Amino acid sequence: IMLNLILLLVGVPFYYFVFHLFGWKAKTTKSKISKGLIILALCIPFNFNGNVYTILGNGNAEKNFISVCSFYQDAGKNAFALGGLINQRAGNNAYTGIGMVFEQTSGKNSFFGVGISWVQESKGNIHTALGVAIIQDAGKDADLITGVSIYQKAGNDAMVVVGGSILQNAKNNADFGIGLSLYQSSQGDAIILGGISFYQKGMNKAESKFSISCYQKTKNNFRWFGTFSTLENKEEQILD
Repeated sequence: IMLNLILLLVGVPFYYFVFHLFGWKAKTTKSKISKGLIILALCIPFNFNGNVYTILGNGNAEKNFISVCSFYQDAGKNAFALGGLINQRAGNNAYTGIGMVFEQTSGKNSFFGVGISWVQESKGNIHTALGVAIIQDAGKDADLITGVSIYQKAGNDAMVVVGGSILQNAKNNADFGIGLSLYQSSQGDAIILGGISFYQKGMNKAESKFSISCYQKTKNNFRWFGTFSTLENKEEQILD
């Protein structure tokens, strides 16, 4: 309760200033008071049986936290924000539609729609649709549909469908669709569908389907410059 109250006191002047920047400029004392009361109403977090519902509010919730726009959410179960510049934590799933995610942490899955995400950490899966993903650290799968991925670390698969990827590190497979991939490393397969790959390391195989790879490496094999081909791992033969 204390944290929610503090965030309410911070949130009201913050949104008051933001609305002023975007054209809602109160000039008279009466209009300033009315504007402040409206913003206050929009920022109040309403708690129903451990679930918090709000328009612009911030804070924590024992169960679920649901808002239209927030800059801080901490939920025991699920956290949902349609948009915002947000720090988001959830015991289960964390969802943000559009905006900028500074930190998104979840016990199960993290979902981000459109924008820029700085840090996404999840014990389960991380899914980002469109934008720039700086750091994705997933216990299972980490994927970016369209955009630029700086660093992906996945307990299972790391995937970028279309765009650019700086570094992919996966315990299972590192998959890249179409675009430019600088570095792929996986315990299983490293695959690029179309584009250019500078460094591929897959313990099982490194594959460039319709692309060019400057360097490919498997557990016991490597080569410089591969095009439209697959480098398979070759086990060393031990002669008696």
